[in-house]
Amino acid sequence: MAAALVNLYQGINTVTRDSGFFTMYDIDMGQLETEGENLPLNCPAMLLKMEDVIWKDVNDDLQTGVVNISLKLIFQFEKEEEIITVPGDGRTEVNEILTVIEDYHHLITGMSGEGFNKLRRFNQYQLPINPKNLYWIHVLQYQCNIKSDASTPDVAIDLDFDSVKNNNAFMERRKFNLIHK
Repeated sequence: MAAALVNLYQGINTVTRDSGFFTMYDIDMGQLETEGENLPLNCPAMLLKMEDVIWKDVNDDLQTGVVNISLKLIFQFEKEEEIITVPGDGRTEVNEILTVIEDYHHLITGMSGEGFNKLRRFNQYQLPINPKNLYWIHVLQYQCNIKSDASTPDVAIDLDFDSVKNNNAFMERRKFNLIHK
């Protein structure tokens, strides 16, 4: 079972390193929750979290699964002069960040490897900006199929939106946001 997850983890790290978009990439160990006091965080950064892995038996020796992956892309606003005056096309820094997010998404969805197939985005959102550190945190969430024998899954992922809705925190976040508007 571990081989597919190891290959997926290494594939994401390779794509992230080779992209040149980020100066830091690591697993999500709560760097944002501690505001970087105990764990290092250098922007721009990518934090990886492998969330639920849902397995299904094919036979006694083989399982297929769906893995949920969250990638936090963290940028820090640096162009203070754009706070005072906003050019006609908006903040150039925001345009640059959104372009990096989209380019990085295309790199991530273009990869596949031994034991896993193409990653498919099913959700993305932005966390609130903390005025103390001016982090722009954009979260991309993906799913892909994996196989316990590390062979590449035969079919493209078939997203079960009911499963995603019932087993993912984004619905809780949506309820929380509606309550606290």
